[in-house]
Parts: sequence; structure tokens; C-alpha cells
Amino acid sequence: MYNLFLIIIIFSFSIADTYSWEDGGTILGTYGGTVLNAENISSTDGVDPYNGDHMLKVTTGADDATEQVFIGWVTNLSNGDEITACFYGYDETPGAKPSFRIWGSWSDNNDINAYAGSASGNEEYTAGTGWDQVCHTWSTLTSGNWDEGEALVIQARMYSDESVEYFIDLISVETTSDMATINFPTPLEGL
Repeated sequence: MYNLFLIIIIFSFSIADTYSWEDGGTILGTYGGTVLNAENISSTDGVDPYNGDHMLKVTTGADDATEQVFIGWVTNLSNGDEITACFYGYDETPGAKPSFRIWGSWSDNNDINAYAGSASGNEEYTAGTGWDQVCHTWSTLTSGNWDEGEALVIQARMYSDESVEYFIDLISVETTSDMATINFPTPLEGL
């Protein structure tokens, strides 16, 4: 008598990537408030990059608005995909503004500025003790604003009542989809 064993192997596909502003890139875009400047810099004013030799510095306006900079974009999503993103933000004001957190919005696959609704984000803000990592996981299955074919715009959402300099470094993005494309800021020419 022969015993037949059926072995089922379940493959879990995912893609992941990180970006740390080492190549001279800055941001993919902005939304809301007044972002005055986004620069790729090395150590400045006593702040050293979290990872490597460069980081992103974002200077905001003084208009008590919520500014958002686009630091990642995940395109070609499908129903049921999950996306987890994290970045490090520099904050020295515990429990008070200025602070920031990770946020997201849905967009068209072909236009990062084609807003298709909020994807929400993390409830926690940076801790105010220097470099702090903020993370969030989004799901296309549970979002009321997601439609098949849309993309996720990953944002650093900044809160302040005055003109402030924010520092961001080492974003990581992972998705359960093997069809998705993770996009980061384009490197500056010549670097």
C-alpha cells in the first residue's frame, strides 16, 4: 500500500525597499500648507543624519497649517494588498508642536497629484527626543477610498504654528504585492 502525501507550499510574495537621501533626491510633491523648501543636506545645526551622510530637510511656512511632503509612492496596487511604511523624523519638542507623523492618501496610478481620498495614518507623533521612527500599515481591502488601480502616496505630515525646519531620514516600504512598484524621490543629476 502506498501513502500519498500532498505537500502544499504557500508562497508569500512581497517587495520591500528603503531610501535614505544619499543620492541627492528630495521629495515627490507636497499637499496643504506652505512648504517653503525641501533640501537634501548633510549634518547641520547639530543634527546629524540618522543613516548615512545625508537627510531631507523641509522648511515650512508660518501659517498654522498642516504641511505634507510626499516621500514615497506605491503604484500598481490590487485589492487585498497591504503596505507598511516607516521613516525616521527628528523632533526635539516632546508632547508639543512642531511634530510630525506618517500619513497617506490614495492617488491615480499615473498621477501622484490626482488625490483620490485620505488613506489615514499613524495616530502617534514623533516622540520629541531626537530621531524617532514612525510607522503605519495600510490595506486596500479595508479602505473605503481605495479603488483597484490606485496607488498610495506616503507622506510626512508636519504640524506647527510657525516656520520650522523638519528633518527626515531612512524611509522603508514593504508591500504584500509582487506587482506593486515602490517609487522614491528621483536622484539629482550628476550624483
